[in-house]
Amino acid sequence: MEYKGTFKDGKMHGNGSLTIYRNKEEVVRVYDGQWINGKKDGFGRERYFKNGVLKKLVFGTFIDGVFMKYRLKKKSASLSRIERNRNKKNTYH
Repeated sequence: MEYKGTFKDGKMHGNGSLTIYRNKEEVVRVYDGQWINGKKDGFGRERYFKNGVLKKLVFGTFIDGVFMKYRLKKKSASLSRIERNRNKKNTYH
């Protein structure tokens, strides 16, 4: 795991990028965006990779570490569609 960005009280805070690796070499996920007290919070994008190929791109609003709004699906390196996230467990109350 590698974080590049700002910290506050030892936690990721402000703008930053977090990269998650498998076996210290293969990138599996990258989040670029806003952080508050160590959690994704505000606008950001998260990219998911498999065998070095971008499989999914999610972007929009995160609140307290949970994705809230829109997402882009990406399959085999071509954007397929934008859809509204209807998953009720991710609805902010």
